[in-house]
Amino acid sequence: MRYFSSREIYARLSSIYRKKMATIDEITIMRWCAEVMTEIIRDPENFFYIEDMALGKPKNGLISVPMNVIKVSSVKDKTTERNLTYRFVGNYIHLNSADFQTDIVINCYALPIDEDGFPLICEGFEKACEAYCAVNIYREDFMEGKIDVNRWVALEQEKESELNAAQFAWRDIDRNYVQDLMNIMVNQGYKKIINGKFTR
Repeated sequence: MRYFSSREIYARLSSIYRKKMATIDEITIMRWCAEVMTEIIRDPENFFYIEDMALGKPKNGLISVPMNVIKVSSVKDKTTERNLTYRFVGNYIHLNSADFQTDIVINCYALPIDEDGFPLICEGFEKACEAYCAVNIYREDFMEGKIDVNRWVALEQEKESELNAAQFAWRDIDRNYVQDLMNIMVNQGYKKIINGKFTR
C-alpha cells in the first residue's frame, strides 16, 4: 500500500483554486485532511495504537498532545505508572490537579505522519480529501452569499460522494495494509518524531 502526504493535497488545491488558496496555509489543509481520516476510520483502535507516548510535565494541569492523536485511552504518571484522571479536549489533556508536576505518558490512537508531521493518507483517498477541503474553502463564501446555492450543493454532493467511496475502499483494505500501518506505528523513528519534534 502506498501513502501520500496532505502536502500533496495542498499542492493540488493550489493549482485549482489559485486565488482562494493564496490565503490558506498548509497547516489548515493538514487539519482538514486529518478530519477526513478520522471521519473515514470509524474505529481506529485496531490500527493506530501507541503505548507510553511521553509528553513531559503539565503546566497548571494542562499538557498538549501531538496534532495527529485521535483518541487518548489512558494517562499515567511516568514514574509510578499510576493511572490519572483526565479529560481530552481539543489538543490538550486536562488533569484534575493543577499542582501535578510529574512527567506523564499516554496510551493513544493516532494517525501516521510523514517526516514533516503531516498526516499520511493511503492512496485512493485523494479525491475525498480534495472534495472535503473544497467545501471548507468555499463555506464562508456561501454563508456570505458570494456563491449561489446550486454551486454550493454541487460541492457538497461531490464531497459526500467521495467520502462514501473512500469509506467503502477502507472496508475493503486487506490485512497486509493493516500490518503496514502497525509497522509504522511501532517504528522507533516514528515514535521519536511524535514524541519530540511535533509535540506542541
